Amino acid sequence: MNNHKPTKNIDDLESEIAVLTEAKTEQPTAREILKTIHKEAKPVDFQLLAYPKLTEWRQEMTKLDQNKKEDQARLIELGKKIKDCKINRNHYLIYSIVELQRIADRKGWVFSKREGNIYLYNGRFWEKLDGEKYKYFLGEFSVNIGVPTTMSKHHTFRDDLLKQFLTSNYLDRDEALDDQVLINLQNGCYEIGEQGGKLREFRQEDFLTYQLSFDYDPKAKAPLFEKYLARVLPSPDLRKIFFETVAYTLTKNKRCKFEKMVIFKGEGANGKSVALELIQELLGRKNVSNYSLASLTDQKGYQRANIGNKLVNIASELSGSLESDFFKQLASGEPVEARKPYMEAFILHDYARFIFACNVLPQVEHTEGFFRRFLIIPFDVTIPREERDVDLVNKIIKAGELSGIFNLVLEGLERILRQRGFSQCAEVDNIGDRYKRESNSALMFLDDEGYSTSDKYYTRITELYPKYMSYCKDAGTKPFSKLNFTKQLEKNAILVKKMNVGKVAYVELEKDLEDAKF
Repeated sequence: MNNHKPTKNIDDLESEIAVLTEAKTEQPTAREILKTIHKEAKPVDFQLLAYPKLTEWRQEMTKLDQNKKEDQARLIELGKKIKDCKINRNHYLIYSIVELQRIADRKGWVFSKREGNIYLYNGRFWEKLDGEKYKYFLGEFSVNIGVPTTMSKHHTFRDDLLKQFLTSNYLDRDEALDDQVLINLQNGCYEIGEQGGKLREFRQEDFLTYQLSFDYDPKAKAPLFEKYLARVLPSPDLRKIFFETVAYTLTKNKRCKFEKMVIFKGEGANGKSVALELIQELLGRKNVSNYSLASLTDQKGYQRANIGNKLVNIASELSGSLESDFFKQLASGEPVEARKPYMEAFILHDYARFIFACNVLPQVEHTEGFFRRFLIIPFDVTIPREERDVDLVNKIIKAGELSGIFNLVLEGLERILRQRGFSQCAEVDNIGDRYKRESNSALMFLDDEGYSTSDKYYTRITELYPKYMSYCKDAGTKPFSKLNFTKQLEKNAILVKKMNVGKVAYVELEKDLEDAKF
């Protein structure tokens, strides 16, 4: 049982925040760091780097006298050794990266490769670098430190320089960190442990790859946002679930393995677009991806490679075919295969949570495992035209309410950590049950035609299935085969038995039941 306790009292938190804020200094961005390294790059003696004994040999030669017979043999030997100290392409590749690391180490900057991406720790978080831009930077750096132009400008040398960097800069991350809840803000890292939450200093070993755009302020409020949310989600239970789903994006799979994809469902003018925009602003655009579910579950895996270390993937596209195996892996937060174009596949461990928006819920495979992975929040309130405010998101941001919204999200985070799951909500349960039935033509047939489950009355499958086929034809839906039709009945707690009259299902028309009672 998780004994997670509430956060400290407000005075203790304010005291901690004051200390951290006072110590806060402007840290350079990755772009600024690379510019500094480029400026500080000066020509180096590659021969001396490759052959450290050169200095010793040269000094020894200056002390020898070529006119002395006893020194001549040694001079010849040393001359041959020095002549053999030739620089080849590999030396330039290896020692270019060594010199880069030397400059970075002196400044306290650290590079790392993880899951196919390159990162630079800038003093606050690990900033992802663009691979092609970084390859160009490495090439220009090699020019500055004295690699011959005919080599340093050649595309294959730059390709190999990047490969050399990647083999030299792997940083192992402590997997124990996945059990922690760490949130990186402007004035420090908010850590939630067994004793509650606290703001502390940034740490390189946290391997956080993002920073939210606002300070943590425990006194911050969000009145404009709360008024909006109460209008579009009138149910207090739904609002609790909303904050919990946003909080879910700030957790790792080891700590919160809830196996859920979130869907905001509503048919327009209902506020869900504002909710999605505000989530993106709260988490930061750089920390959000926007790929369709179909593209994330395809066999190639190109888009999956781009959701690594994102907080959430938000998209409004739910149609199209889905590869069910990849879908289940992603929804469950399991390691999943991904690849970048022209590169080898790799296993992605740390990646985004998922929030999708739609007007109509997608038609999916009819398994319990599929349906239980969706958490659907209904946005059922239609906002009249005269009440709509197209500038509402900007107004909320300009009012400085992101810190206040974050405090509401923190309350949701404390709940899901304490409960080890999302809060119960009748509206969410009802729409989930309805979705399950509406996605299954067999269940819809029984509902629409007035059949109900029965303990003692049954209907022969040979009688039931033709009626089901006729129903599907009228509804324009693809029917199950007779075998799958009976399987769907069984999967949904309807008893199917073999009897002397053939296979039967324990369902009965409600009208017939009423007649029997009469």
